[in-house]
Amino acid sequence: MKKTYLNINYLAKEFLNIGVKLKPQFKPDTITEVLVKFFCSQREEHFPSLKIQPNKGLILMGFVGVGKTLNFAIYRSIQAKVDGIGMRIISSKEIETQFKQEGEIFIQSLIDADELMIDDLGAESKSIKDFGNDRNLISDILIQRYIRFQRNECITHATTNLNVELLTQHYDARLIDRMKEMFVLKKINTETKSKRV
Repeated sequence: MKKTYLNINYLAKEFLNIGVKLKPQFKPDTITEVLVKFFCSQREEHFPSLKIQPNKGLILMGFVGVGKTLNFAIYRSIQAKVDGIGMRIISSKEIETQFKQEGEIFIQSLIDADELMIDDLGAESKSIKDFGNDRNLISDILIQRYIRFQRNECITHATTNLNVELLTQHYDARLIDRMKEMFVLKKINTETKSKRV
């Protein structure tokens, strides 16, 4: 999958410009710095594992309300400005709701997205009933996207309020193993206070 990565200084400036448009009190922080480094053209210097697998996505792990989703939304706006299209961002809870309304076609649209960010990974139900069978929609999506990831066809990102131990309890070992390949994991400083107003 071909993707545009930008100069680090331009990206940092755009984060501030677009950030204050989306949320007037926005101030760049640790999360902003992580995303700027991850999506800049010099990204392999900051995340050496990207030299081996450049289509790895980013998973931000941290407490509620620290700005993980906001910073991804800012990046999506920058990406749309540069490439004409931004990544698809959807919460894990919204995936469940939309699935109940639209069914398998909706799930396939997420599997097929070139770049997808799943917000609040692990906040969804551990399983839902689908024609009498227990099913974890996020697991299904990530397993299918893993296959596409191996062929360099897609990039997946995520945010979560869970730590590694809790994610391991929520998803099976097979998926956790694949997630280690698909994502660069970045834990956000636990001292950061919620920015929600």
